[in-house]
Amino acid sequence: MTSLITGKTVISALDYKGLCKNKNNVGRPCRLLFVAHREEILMQSLNTFRAMLKDANFGELYNGNHMEIPEGIPDWVHGEWKSGGFV
Repeated sequence: MTSLITGKTVISALDYKGLCKNKNNVGRPCRLLFVAHREEILMQSLNTFRAMLKDANFGELYNGNHMEIPEGIPDWVHGEWKSGGFV
């Protein structure tokens, strides 16, 4: 486990962007599950991914306060983990 504020989320977003552009992934959905234990971290990570990917609509947020489930399987989810399970 590493500390906060070291750029891990930025590196994750760049890795995700590179993975999605990889020619071996053509035709397959590029999916992401980002899990954290606090809503603040989820919101910060979601905003970081949106900024790095230049996509203001990127991601879905699932936690105790935001649980609207879209139809189908979302490709990008930022979910909160508490007490051994998703909230």
